[in-house]
Amino acid sequence: MSELKKQTITIFDDFYTIVSDEPENIFSQAIDYTNDLMSSISLQSKITDKKKVAVLSALQMAIQIQKFEERLAVLKSKEKDLIASVNQCLGSS
Repeated sequence: MSELKKQTITIFDDFYTIVSDEPENIFSQAIDYTNDLMSSISLQSKITDKKKVAVLSALQMAIQIQKFEERLAVLKSKEKDLIASVNQCLGSS
């Protein structure tokens, strides 16, 4: 486990003090992604209320996570089928 680090970050022009043990590059990418998504949603929807933009961003991220989880489940199923096929071919040689 990594060492806990306390840092002040800026997301959508607000400052937050965060304690995290995530690797710095992953944490930095998450901050950038969140900033970009919130800015994009605000610009496209013309919504300036930060709380509404944050909720819409969280909803968008939740949808993306669900899609990734569904795709991962499909890939795991395909992997299982491929392993079974390989084992069957190796067993029938």
